[in-house]
Amino acid sequence: MAQADPLTSCRFVYPGDALKRYASGRITRNGTDLTAQEIADAIAAFQPTWDAIVAAREQAIADRLQRESDAALIKQNADVRALINASPAQIETWITNNVTDLPAARTVLIRLTQAVSAIGREAFVDD
Repeated sequence: MAQADPLTSCRFVYPGDALKRYASGRITRNGTDLTAQEIADAIAAFQPTWDAIVAAREQAIADRLQRESDAALIKQNADVRALINASPAQIETWITNNVTDLPAARTVLIRLTQAVSAIGREAFVDD
């Protein structure tokens, strides 16, 4: 008979230190108390998974903070704020009057791309 996986066959499984805290109580599998070694094996078996979960969550938080920081910087730009509050006719008039050479066009294109990027990251994020 194949030996059951101690991690999935335990009645109560807690990650890492939490399992150690509960190990002083009765943890059973199929009505039999687990030994200290079986508990340690369960912890060792689960620890890489737990570490991956924690790392993924920390990365998701870092990504979210970066998106929020980027968005805040973009919102502080006067050109972007003016663009957000302008009507289509005002935008067209402003571009006609102010975008008269390549450097001006590049500046407008950069601001538009930054704004679209911030909107896109917020709209298409998988949180």
